[in-house]
Amino acid sequence: KAQSLQDALGYVAGVSRAEGQDRTSDSLFLRGFRGSQGNYYRDGTLYTVNIYNGRQELYGLERVEFLKGAASVLYGAAPPGGVINTVSKRPTTEPLHELNVEAGNFRRKQISGDFGGALDDEGKWSYRLTALKRDSDTFID
Repeated sequence: KAQSLQDALGYVAGVSRAEGQDRTSDSLFLRGFRGSQGNYYRDGTLYTVNIYNGRQELYGLERVEFLKGAASVLYGAAPPGGVINTVSKRPTTEPLHELNVEAGNFRRKQISGDFGGALDDEGKWSYRLTALKRDSDTFID
């Protein structure tokens, strides 16, 4: 199970992790080019990567899209390695009731929930509530 965007994209040809970087942002090489500010998008909008907004949490995502190569036709000025677009979970008319409890290495404890459904009989109005709480140590003392 992928724990970060780096883990999820580690299975995509042409993407490699930039190890040794900080733990507050996702650092990747896309087709040999270092990922930079112009490579990351959230729901089609430029996503600024810095130490304040940190890594994107995968639990709130519906999917991750990777467009290899130059993407300036679609996204304006973009680095030549490619573009990563993360798509948020959207409201659903189908009833959704999911609750997860996880535990793991380094005293990892996590609880998450994903709830959704229609608010009216016609399905014109719907909602989605996604929440996650995690507490974990790291391999660093």
